[in-house]
Amino acid sequence: MPPGFGKRAVYMDFKINQDVVNPTRPEWGIGKILAVEPGPGGQGLRVRVRFPGAGPKTIALPPGRLAPPESVPAVQKPGENPDDEQTRITRLCRIPEIIMDRRASLETRVEELVKLFRFDNHPKSIFDWAVMRLGDKDPLGEFTADELHEHFAEFSRRRNRALHAIAQETRRAGLEMQFLTLLDRTASPDVREKIRRVLASNPL
Repeated sequence: MPPGFGKRAVYMDFKINQDVVNPTRPEWGIGKILAVEPGPGGQGLRVRVRFPGAGPKTIALPPGRLAPPESVPAVQKPGENPDDEQTRITRLCRIPEIIMDRRASLETRVEELVKLFRFDNHPKSIFDWAVMRLGDKDPLGEFTADELHEHFAEFSRRRNRALHAIAQETRRAGLEMQFLTLLDRTASPDVREKIRRVLASNPL
């Protein structure tokens, strides 16, 4: 069950300006947290979010739900048509905005980035990646295997650029050791090795 669903919603580490979605109302789009406060009697939370498709909303958790955008692949951004092929391609290749958001904590950004590196060029891995990105749509009903491979290659390029960008940013800020420590702590051994191979082409 993705973070932000059911009872686990209360235990998410919500922050001001964090991007979230309401998984029961994906048409609201990706919202930005405006305020977080304890619920009545100290029970749960009250989170105020500005959604592009619905305006400001105050969500009581529980029973309400909030989740990271990447956990709800079918979420729409304003102006997107979910049945449009270009929208589906965009959804496949998109990198979560929080990864490049300097207002977010480095730990959160690294955690979200590491999640993207669990996929590789193996056909089954590409299929699993596409399933996660497209939600309830059958990837092979939407694209051919060759098209999925091509779109995964574009996703990988964007993912690798994001990794290099954060590496360069942390080096300039004197945080490179913290960045590498977070990678070591967050990534599994195989993912860690994959990330280090990418970084080797542009070492810290």
